[in-house]
Amino acid sequence: MAGWDSDCNPATAGGLIGIVHGFSGLPNDLVDPNICSNVYKNAYRPYLPDPNLYRPQYDTITNIASRLVALAEQNILEPNNYLDPNNAGYVTGSGPTKTYHIPEPNTIMPEPEKPDPNGPSGLVAEAMASGITITTSAAVEYHNPTSDPRNLDAIINGITDNSYNGHKAYYSYLWDPAQRPKLDWYQLNFSQPVKFEALTFYEGDLRRRYIDPPKGGFFEELTVEIRRDGRFIEPANLSMAPQLDAFSIYQRITFTFAPTVGDAIRIIGTPGGTQGFTTIMELEAQGDINPGLYIASVEIADGQVQRSNVDGVLVEFSRNVTVGLSDIQLLGTTNATTFDANRINFTYDSLSFQLTLKFDTDNDGSFGDSLPDDTYQLKLDCSSITDANGQTLLDDDQNPSDSFYTIEFHRLFGDADGSAAVDFTDFSLLALYWLDAPADTGLDSNADNILNLLDLAAFTENWLAGLAY
Repeated sequence: MAGWDSDCNPATAGGLIGIVHGFSGLPNDLVDPNICSNVYKNAYRPYLPDPNLYRPQYDTITNIASRLVALAEQNILEPNNYLDPNNAGYVTGSGPTKTYHIPEPNTIMPEPEKPDPNGPSGLVAEAMASGITITTSAAVEYHNPTSDPRNLDAIINGITDNSYNGHKAYYSYLWDPAQRPKLDWYQLNFSQPVKFEALTFYEGDLRRRYIDPPKGGFFEELTVEIRRDGRFIEPANLSMAPQLDAFSIYQRITFTFAPTVGDAIRIIGTPGGTQGFTTIMELEAQGDINPGLYIASVEIADGQVQRSNVDGVLVEFSRNVTVGLSDIQLLGTTNATTFDANRINFTYDSLSFQLTLKFDTDNDGSFGDSLPDDTYQLKLDCSSITDANGQTLLDDDQNPSDSFYTIEFHRLFGDADGSAAVDFTDFSLLALYWLDAPADTGLDSNADNILNLLDLAAFTENWLAGLAY
């Protein structure tokens, strides 16, 4: 480039022809003072070659030729340290008889091309070998096998950087600014739950496109989420190494966290640059395809969104367990609600692996009452709940070091949308079913199967009330 940027094919070819024919072989119209005046004018690339100046910047053809001679001499005289430290050219004579002696070309062996890997590594490879299906998904998703930048499946092919010849990074660029997502993410989906323990993100290149700030290709911030029981959570004890550097291309970042069971894992964050997109070469998970004994699902109030009527909790284990009432605790954390064992109906089905809890809150001996208003923690003792092999329950909640799997939920009468607050959204649902069956709103305070003034009175007692976790 001789100090300038001339990376198009015609410029490269012209430079090679100039080297072959020498300065004297240049066309007269380039060096004739009556035509071009021996001037090169940079009209398109700002800050080249002087980073303190914009454009245009000027040079002479003579100066460019002199720099090329100096560069050529440097390459001839310096030894090739990679192949043979003694293999250097030399000079004899001076002036018109100055001669450069170049080493024999047969002593220079090109580095062999790096072979492509046979496929992914880590948990994806182990899962595929065992028959588990892996799919990829993303905020901007294309599956074109003929183009790496538009083939999301390439993020699990084992190609981790650009040292593999001919492979490029996937990128999430969209032409239409209105369609660009505010959060970018790349996800691995497993056809059955596995245990995740680490995730490595192999970034692609930074797309500067000759401007500052760059157009994109990087994340401004980044985290990991695991899908468990249909919703994404951030795993406990999450750490990143090295820290994200928005302007470092092909960065390799490894996330570690407490072992967490799920059926999908992803990186997610804000795309950077003026055009808001990211790049990725590979997403590599680590863990175990045999997650062991864990909580497979949790249903509060039959899985309904409403939190007005919480009359039961169902916990499903991944396999048959030995569990008793002494292995659980139910605590109210906002209003300090407490429960005696005789006010909780405990049943466990060894065929479905499901634990069901019902409540007697008015102490009349009848189970099926709703819990009082409060935020709750249902704690399962991981050290005493075991399967047939004696394996203990995995504690993969947000506090994996306390030996209790903790399920957090709330009950607040009037909270028909599960937001932990009674507001206009809930009132609109009350109005929608007014003088009608309550459906699954949970707003039927006296269980007479109609929403009327009695329910409105109970609703207004909690108007604008809220519960905080």
